[in-house]
Amino acid sequence: MSRIVIACDSFKGSLTSGEAAEAIAEGIRAACPDCGITAIPVADGGEGTLDAVQKAVNGKWMTTQTFDPLMRRTEAPWLMIERDGTKTAVIELASASGLTLLGQDELNPMMTTTYGTGVIVREAISHGCKDIVLTLGGSATNDAGAGLLAAIGINFWHDDEIVSIPCGKDLEGITRITYTNIYRGTKQAHFTLACDVDTPFCGKQGAAWIFARQKGATDEMIDVLDKGLEHFAAIAKEYTGKDIAQIPGSGAAGGTAGGLLAFTDARIISGAEMVLDLAGFDEAINGASLVITGEGRIDAQTMKGKLPSIVAARAAAHGIPVIAVCGKCGKDIDAEMLPFKVLETCPKDMDTAFAMQKRQAKTNIITAVATYISSTLPDND
Repeated sequence: MSRIVIACDSFKGSLTSGEAAEAIAEGIRAACPDCGITAIPVADGGEGTLDAVQKAVNGKWMTTQTFDPLMRRTEAPWLMIERDGTKTAVIELASASGLTLLGQDELNPMMTTTYGTGVIVREAISHGCKDIVLTLGGSATNDAGAGLLAAIGINFWHDDEIVSIPCGKDLEGITRITYTNIYRGTKQAHFTLACDVDTPFCGKQGAAWIFARQKGATDEMIDVLDKGLEHFAAIAKEYTGKDIAQIPGSGAAGGTAGGLLAFTDARIISGAEMVLDLAGFDEAINGASLVITGEGRIDAQTMKGKLPSIVAARAAAHGIPVIAVCGKCGKDIDAEMLPFKVLETCPKDMDTAFAMQKRQAKTNIITAVATYISSTLPDND
């Protein structure tokens, strides 16, 4: 009997990773009722990572009163994991500083801040967490993590005035940095930054030019934001000796990764690799005949560390074929060059907005997967 493993990311704006996986499973069952199905809760450092980690390690849910990207009061969940006397916090940046917290007319990375995420970090440290895992996908910000750093006590100055809540617009004006109010325990904390991109901090391939537009920036804003990041990198190097400008991944979450690399004890890892390790992915796919992964859109960014590319690489090491389910495949990529077969679920004549509605997205996935399995799985004659 064939066994299929599902390890699918969310279809942003439509389905969570769990909902997408269930739709894939329903499509498999429709075509092959006797197939064995193993669904693994996964994510790549973006939205849904906390849920995937909690299911994998049974961490304790915590909640912190904090602020959203526009400094409105909100509350955000995070996980505390206790092992061998050590406490680790897993914090999803998007839960306090994410795009989904803002309306379409509120998107403006000149004005948004990661300060709210810093409040959660401070809370985790106060609970005795010395290891902080910060997942960096889905941010609404482009502040180089200065807001987060301000919340844990690093002061950024414009001449003689402290910028208490740094935003994207403030980076270019920073003239000096002081450390007199560092929150207790922060210097002993180790930060692991889980992300799904290899974008550098600044420049034409950096955080602002690649990601700020989807956060509401115009071309003029992007130019200002990139100059701000360039200036921030220069002043960070002056104060810390660390050159973060072109480190792969330092541009994650609007430069938050770079800011933390400069001013804390931090390292970058693949969010997808982290979750797949915690979920025991390599063990789960032993003996599988097929792995199905996917996300809402397969494009050039997919092969830069996003979940489907990591899943495909790991499955290939076991000699297992992979298909990637998506709503649509971007025109910026040659599907023939990908390490998996792409299965587009949105009919070419269907309106994209309609296809992204939850019920329709599920229907499209079920239909496409059932059709594929019926026509290709050896057990189906």
